Parts: sequence; C-alpha cells; structure tokens
Amino acid sequence: LTEIIWGGIAPDRTPFLTDPKVVNAENAEYLSAEDRVFGVSINGEHRAYPLRITSLHEVINDVLGDMPIVVIHCVLCGSGNAYSSKILGLRSNFGTSGLIYRNSSLVYDLNNKTLWAPITGEAIIGSLSETNQNLEPLSLVLTSWKEWQKLHPETTVLSLPTNIFSK
Repeated sequence: LTEIIWGGIAPDRTPFLTDPKVVNAENAEYLSAEDRVFGVSINGEHRAYPLRITSLHEVINDVLGDMPIVVIHCVLCGSGNAYSSKILGLRSNFGTSGLIYRNSSLVYDLNNKTLWAPITGEAIIGSLSETNQNLEPLSLVLTSWKEWQKLHPETTVLSLPTNIFSK
C-alpha cells in the first residue's frame, strides 16, 4: 500500500473504451503512414490501435479473434501491453484507477475490483491479489501504420470518433 500514490486524476476520468468501433484499413484515412500503432493478432484476426487514440483512453476493452482482451497504454511510463481479459473464466472489463504504482498507472477490473499493474499483469490489491492471479499476456507490437498494413493488409483499426468528449 505504501507504494501506491494518487495520480491526481479521479477513477475513470480518463475514459476507457469498451468494444470500440473499428474500420477496415482502407477506411482509415485519418492515419498517415508514419502514425504509430499498437498491433495485436489473435486467431488470424489483426487489429491496429493508433497511439493517437490509445493515449486519450489508456484502456481499450475489446474482443479480437473471439478472445476478450484489454490493451493498456500507460502514457505515464510510455508502455503498451495486451492481456486476455478473461479472469476466472469470465470476461472482465478494465478501467483507469487514477492511482500510480512503481511509476505506472494502475488499472482495475470492474468485476473483481482488483487493481492490476499494467506492465506485469500482476494483481496488486483487491479480491484477487491474494490468489497470485496474473493476467495472461498477449503479443503486442509497436510499429508504424504503414508497416502494420504491409504485414496485415486485412487488418481492422480503431475508428477515430470515440465519443471521448460526449460523456
């Protein structure tokens, strides 16, 4: 507990996304070739998560290749991570806690009210912290939009309008 500090932002003040709208690559005119994206591939499906969107939301709850996932962009430490969001057999969505642990922003899962370290996927505090529960890591790459499209021409990508300012 002594390593957790308040980051000055209320929980969920940075609005997370759940099941965001996506478009095919050819409909992503808002991206330039040099734009940086996080790329995730699961069960033959590929999706790009532009940093210009992930930096505004920090947490993206999604389903890719029939797997529930969470993509976490910690703008504080500059990291990106992806995990299966299936916990104890159920999909759990994640939110932003407003708390900082070891120089990274903590996220929490809405089902179990457990705080998680986004870099390690470790349960820090909450109902699952005593169970040695860790999130299952998934492969995530940081690359350019041009390079991701070249590797995965059939990719989908987050749609630009995320309604961040309509809440």
